[in-house]
Amino acid sequence: MRLYHHPMSTNARRVLITAEHLNTKLDLTLVDLGNAEQNSPEFIKLKLLQEIRLHTPPVTAETLAAVMAVSERTIYRDIETLRASGALIEGEA
Repeated sequence: MRLYHHPMSTNARRVLITAEHLNTKLDLTLVDLGNAEQNSPEFIKLKLLQEIRLHTPPVTAETLAAVMAVSERTIYRDIETLRASGALIEGEA
């Protein structure tokens, strides 16, 4: 399991403590918040996956675009990129 974290993140610390308690190995990936790495294309796509999971299906591109402050076109493009990389996202335009 991969954990994107920053040393000052209290939420990441909770996950680390829980993983240690459960003897679960984590693949740690440091996120450089000082350089706004959380706004990189890779992390934007991770945020999109999270938003899709948080909403009760069906969720529209309009809703996702509003939450993520991007265009619907960007949502459709990123969903296709995620699908191409193996993410199971069902639905249609």
